[in-house]
Amino acid sequence: MSVIELRRCRPAHDRPECPEPGCAYADPDGSLARAAREKLRADLTASPSGSGCRCARCEARNAPLGDIEADLALRHVSDRDAVLYHLGAVVLGGMIDCKRCRAWVPPFHAVSASVARSIERGGCPFHC
Repeated sequence: MSVIELRRCRPAHDRPECPEPGCAYADPDGSLARAAREKLRADLTASPSGSGCRCARCEARNAPLGDIEADLALRHVSDRDAVLYHLGAVVLGGMIDCKRCRAWVPPFHAVSASVARSIERGGCPFHC
């Protein structure tokens, strides 16, 4: 995998913005996105808790990502998606395979229909 392939997979720059002063979603300097990526990375590399099925298929599905896999997966996450995940507006929905670089891509799902509509319009999930 080349550096060019990794760059193509990186999402467009989309800083979370909200017109309401003091909104937790607004991230003008990118500090919230960095903290959100750290949280997501920790979640991706953490061993799952609880007792589930112990068959080989479920064990493989529940295995945490390694450090390199997590770094490659985070390259596919936009600042906006990372912040939405950090604030609990979306949840992680498993992993899918990137068609370009074959790294894991974490898809996210909105926690409610109203949040989904706000996200689709590109607005703040709390005020727009």
